[in-house]
Amino acid sequence: MQSKVLIVGGRATKIAARLQTAGYSCATALTLVNLRSESLPSAVVIAATGTKAASSAIKAVKRIRKWQGLPLLLDGTDGEVGAEGKEVDSVAHNPQEMEKLLEASLKGPRQTSTEAFLRGRLDLLLGLSQAITHGASQVELAELVASRLADLLQCDDVSVLQVAENQADEAWLINARGQQFPIDLTVNPNLRRSLEVRAYVAEDGSALFPLDPEGDGLRSIQIKRRAALDQEEVEFVGALGLQLAAAAERDRTRAAVDRARASLEDAYLDKYRDLVEGNARLKAIDQRTNALVTVLSHDLRSPLNVLLGHAHLLVTDEGLPEQARKSADVIQRTSRKILGFVETQLEANRGHEQIVLFMRTLDIAELCHETVREFQILAGERGLALVADAPSPLFVNGDELKLRQVVQNLVTNAMHHANGATQVVVSAYLKSRPEGQVVQVDVCDNGSVEDATSLLLAFESGSGLGLPICREYVERHGGEIWIEARKGRGAEFSFTLPVGGGMDTVSRETRTWPRQTATVLLCSNDPVSIRAATLGLASQYRVETVRDGLAAFQRAKDLAPDIIVMDIFMPKRDGLATLRELKADASTSLIPVLLVSSDSEIGVRVRSLNLGVEGHVTKPFEPETLLQLVGRALQSSEFASGRRMAGVDLETGFLDYPGLVRRLQQELSRSMRYNRPLTLAALRPTAALQGVPLQSCAEALRKALRTVDIVGHLGEGVFVIALPETDLTNATTFARRLGERALGEGFGFTSKVADVGELGQIAERALEKVMT
Repeated sequence: MQSKVLIVGGRATKIAARLQTAGYSCATALTLVNLRSESLPSAVVIAATGTKAASSAIKAVKRIRKWQGLPLLLDGTDGEVGAEGKEVDSVAHNPQEMEKLLEASLKGPRQTSTEAFLRGRLDLLLGLSQAITHGASQVELAELVASRLADLLQCDDVSVLQVAENQADEAWLINARGQQFPIDLTVNPNLRRSLEVRAYVAEDGSALFPLDPEGDGLRSIQIKRRAALDQEEVEFVGALGLQLAAAAERDRTRAAVDRARASLEDAYLDKYRDLVEGNARLKAIDQRTNALVTVLSHDLRSPLNVLLGHAHLLVTDEGLPEQARKSADVIQRTSRKILGFVETQLEANRGHEQIVLFMRTLDIAELCHETVREFQILAGERGLALVADAPSPLFVNGDELKLRQVVQNLVTNAMHHANGATQVVVSAYLKSRPEGQVVQVDVCDNGSVEDATSLLLAFESGSGLGLPICREYVERHGGEIWIEARKGRGAEFSFTLPVGGGMDTVSRETRTWPRQTATVLLCSNDPVSIRAATLGLASQYRVETVRDGLAAFQRAKDLAPDIIVMDIFMPKRDGLATLRELKADASTSLIPVLLVSSDSEIGVRVRSLNLGVEGHVTKPFEPETLLQLVGRALQSSEFASGRRMAGVDLETGFLDYPGLVRRLQQELSRSMRYNRPLTLAALRPTAALQGVPLQSCAEALRKALRTVDIVGHLGEGVFVIALPETDLTNATTFARRLGERALGEGFGFTSKVADVGELGQIAERALEKVMT
């Protein structure tokens, strides 16, 4: 800030001229009136003519309170100085001495003034930053700046212009006391010009600093002061403007965030309402589904089970007339078809991800003949000759219900979609494959195929329900299914199945166990279930029955049966409590138990599995289904000691070498036929599995694998895993993660992964190469 010197007395004008030449800002006063109206200077020089006049001027200056403490000099260049020289700070006897004395006297006050200005500027910037940080409003910020800046710059007035949001013509000034005065921008040319040019404007004792011309809110700072602002003051006010502009931008950003948050909250509420409504609809659908399951479970399956039981009695009655026997056979087959449809619907409604197969030995040739007989009338109505060419017997291991559905579905498709055909032939025969013999079933017509491309996509998902289900059923049996467009001979649907263990046997009544070699304890108070179970089991086993849970436990201890078939809902004690007691007693803990219920609720299954149940049977059931489940349970129990299931490793439950070779060959054929990826992973233990049971290793692998993966145990902890639909990169990653899981279980593996497509089409060679 420039120093201002006040010169008082008759020689004031002369001395002021010399000092202005030296760079000082000077003001002169000849009378006391002028002295009283003068603003605060930096120093006062007495230049009166005569001793008396000088003494009077000195006294007059000292009487002005706001000037007390200012440097006071006496000009003594025109004569001697008397007593008045003692009343001033110093006396200058020539112009050069006057400049030196002024420089010396003003140095201290000037430095003090500069420090005070810097300190006040820092305090204002700090106070403004704190107010912005604490979320002060724009009016509060404007009041703070106006009041503090007026004191700091010694201004007559400081105000801040604020413009209304979305209304550029509505504005007002906020002064140092927080008062707001409306202002018309259209009639204020200086203010309007400052906002238009977006630059600092100084004119007519006013200084205008634009803040944020592009936004609403605080727009400019207006300063009124007689003396013009120096460059340092202009820069400081500009810094204040930047902070106010940042505050305005903060408020706009916060408002935008609040609007976005409100919009998101509204959208969330709308979506939440949609989800609530959708959940309510799903609950209603679920209730209707449960009602359907209830009807199918109790109102359809129970009567069908009774019907099947009596039909079985009639069919096996050798004294029944031939015509009646044929009618009973038709009733039995039709009832089984209806029951199969019910079971399929139940599986779909329960949302089962995996298809459960009830395997047994059956003659696929006889199944083809039965299907042709059942569809003869329908084929005749369509003008088609339906013929079966399937010499018996052709035994396979499979789920009769699901394989029957496959053949019926293929025959139905052939009759419905054959274009211009007059004949549909269902044939079954043995066929040699590298992995061994298979049974192949063909359903062909003699019509024509218009679109061969769409025909090849018939088994893909989305092209219809029947054929994709057929594909899933066949592949779950370890077979293949495909369709071909034969030139000039229509379409041919084909599928293969592995041959059963009874291929060298002619009679389809061959059973796993000799008659009366095992004892079954049947625990139920449901007469229908007792009748159905007895029909199926009495042909091969000794059957004992009890009617309640208490009797079941005591009878099991006394009889020591080979297996227990027990209803969950029984009087006196339910099946789960009885099962818990059986497993807790040393004399009965190893007896396998099958639980029977009309409800397959998952919680019941989990609790029973935790208690060690062997399996579950859902009522109503076919006698042959229960017979097959009991045989399977006996095979894995102490009763089957010394006997080995073909193709299964008894230590782990995985495939053994012959079983793995047979299963791998099927996957190789499917991979080559459909050009799908197939990889092999061989896992070898890093050390002998000391202290870690082999069953624990197998269980850890079983938890990590997919249902489509094929696992074989080749002995001494060496496992081979076939990974369908998995390329080499993903298989390598999978093998590494499998090794990490094994380490977590307390044992380690080294792995080798190979693309089967590069190893050849012979399973034995592929295994040999991946094991080397």
